Amino acid sequence: MSEINVYPRHKLVENLLELYPPQPINRFLPDWYKKQKVNNKEDFYFKDKAIQAKRCPAIIEEVTRGIVIPSWTDFFIYKKGDVINWVAEVGRRPELDHIKWITEQGEDQIEHMKLNGINSYGILKLTSPYLFKAPKGYGIHFKDPFYHHRRNIRLLSGYVESDIWYETNFPFEFYKDINVTEEESLVIKAGDPLIVMELYKKDQKHEVKVNKYDEEFIDLHTKQAQHLYSMSEDWNRYTKFYK
Repeated sequence: MSEINVYPRHKLVENLLELYPPQPINRFLPDWYKKQKVNNKEDFYFKDKAIQAKRCPAIIEEVTRGIVIPSWTDFFIYKKGDVINWVAEVGRRPELDHIKWITEQGEDQIEHMKLNGINSYGILKLTSPYLFKAPKGYGIHFKDPFYHHRRNIRLLSGYVESDIWYETNFPFEFYKDINVTEEESLVIKAGDPLIVMELYKKDQKHEVKVNKYDEEFIDLHTKQAQHLYSMSEDWNRYTKFYK
């Protein structure tokens, strides 16, 4: 099994890594996912209940695969008048006061990207108190936990060659245009899902072949669909035949 090694960047933040350790994403299932029912076709036909998103295999994979890096502190971002402020106190250690836990990606860096940042400033960036080491030949894909419905900031995703470079910080945009809103405040709480990470193989090549219409392939797809529909689109039952 390949593993990601996470190290505290400073001895003084080692405790934060113990308080809010990275964990499998299925330990942070979003509320909507836990509340939704795994409806079957009996519910659909006899009880007039919609088949909910929780039954979609693509969404199931996205919600249950990966490792969550929880927020390591409370982050406060607030607007008073035309001024936008932010505070992140990592453990209130005077020895760490020189570190800016929220910095910026300047406007020149994000030119033409149409991100929701701060006018005449750019977007904000979280400075990670951790370093990340991937196995040789692997990198780490960092992304926003979209399905967890944290609708205040959105992390910019990226692929990092973490087998040769261990530092990763996390730029983000706002969901809303904070420049035109009235007084606004948002909080990211310590321990909440902040970032999702997954390993990827660096030398793995992918190609796309565009094909002409193929009766044989369409027939295969038709048989697959017939198989799935015959068992009321129960994905778990269906996949057992292909393992």
